[in-house]
Amino acid sequence: MLDSITKPQGRRTLGAAAAAGSAVIAAAALFGGRPATAQQSTLLQVLERSRDLSRFAAWVKQAGLENELAAPGNVALFVPHDEAVERLTAAQLQRIEANRDTLRRAVHAHLAEWPNQLLAGGSSGESEGGSGATIRSRAGTTIIIANGARSFPRVNEFRVYVANMRASNGIAHCIDGVLGL
Repeated sequence: MLDSITKPQGRRTLGAAAAAGSAVIAAAALFGGRPATAQQSTLLQVLERSRDLSRFAAWVKQAGLENELAAPGNVALFVPHDEAVERLTAAQLQRIEANRDTLRRAVHAHLAEWPNQLLAGGSSGESEGGSGATIRSRAGTTIIIANGARSFPRVNEFRVYVANMRASNGIAHCIDGVLGL
């Protein structure tokens, strides 16, 4: 089954793998069978390597924020997968991509000084601020982290598909929506 998910068959593989409840399979689908390791990859490289995060990676480049995601640090990136970006209306996309400043704010709405793991079930995540945490993004918007006792983590109202992808400069969590709209 892993081979069928890691082969390029379209973006639907990410949602199917996450819906099936397998974080390992979903991570393989998201990162093309090449999971990030802290010693090798920055958050920017994590984005660039994933075929399912290409829309957000393009926003980062168009906004001129590559250095920010490649710089040393310890931040959280709540990154929408491509299908989530594609679900936006034409008006929403136009508003986000209108100019470099609005694009920078859109990318910054997904970055926060909160390098914690997200854990299903909430128990361990509570000790790291995971259950019910409210944090501020670099754009100044509110991000609410919810870990229910018997549910998958959520970021605002969006489901987390793949959590805790470590990078040398932070941690990435793939979500099913675009923040800050």
